[in-house]
Amino acid sequence: MKHFAGLWKYRSERWLLILNIILLFLLVAIEIQLPVPSVFSGSAFGNFLCAPNLKTILESLLSGLVSAYFFYCLVSFYPKETLKADTLLVLDTLIASVLDVYEKPGIFRHEAEIHTADINLVSKEWIKTNIEDVKKPSGYRRQDLLFFKTKSASQRVERRLGDFKDSLPLAVSVSPQCTLQWLQLIDKLTLIVETSSECPGFKVQDLVPWEGNLEPTPYSIYMSSICFRYAEFFEQVEKWIDLTRS
Repeated sequence: MKHFAGLWKYRSERWLLILNIILLFLLVAIEIQLPVPSVFSGSAFGNFLCAPNLKTILESLLSGLVSAYFFYCLVSFYPKETLKADTLLVLDTLIASVLDVYEKPGIFRHEAEIHTADINLVSKEWIKTNIEDVKKPSGYRRQDLLFFKTKSASQRVERRLGDFKDSLPLAVSVSPQCTLQWLQLIDKLTLIVETSSECPGFKVQDLVPWEGNLEPTPYSIYMSSICFRYAEFFEQVEKWIDLTRS
């Protein structure tokens, strides 16, 4: 039943709902034969309102309009909203498959089946918690963990990038706005793959915070770049959430 909430959520559907509620009240008023206001009694307009033929015409017209709207909700609106919700679930699961590996990195985590991804990670709360780490990587205390997170997630992105591109028709079926935002996500993921492929060789002792260091190292240059790419991706995920949850 939650899909019927869209009848009030979308502006065009909201006005259609309000109009049909008004029509329903008019139909009820005609059926119970409310008296004509005294100001119109005896007038030509009052006689027009009391005409039996007018009552029959209005009953047929209003009942037809209300019935048509009822069947529209059942036959068209509800199935469309159900399909949209199912489509967004697939797209959200694809996004979650990347966030899940970033959240819980591992050597073989990029090979995990997509249905194991935690879809609850596709939330503004998760983005807000994790985006600060990649926006300011130079001061992150556990550089080994941050590197492992980005490394595992980048392998996952490389594995799933084709799926993101192939899922574009699903985004198209939702709305033009979702299509544009999905293209933005694909663009950021492509940049992650390109940047991660440039990972230089470095030693374990290089995995230290470089905040305040004037001399850049291959590690600091790479981590600044890859974290910037993840910050961009997280921002686009947040925009996707705003778009699909509004």
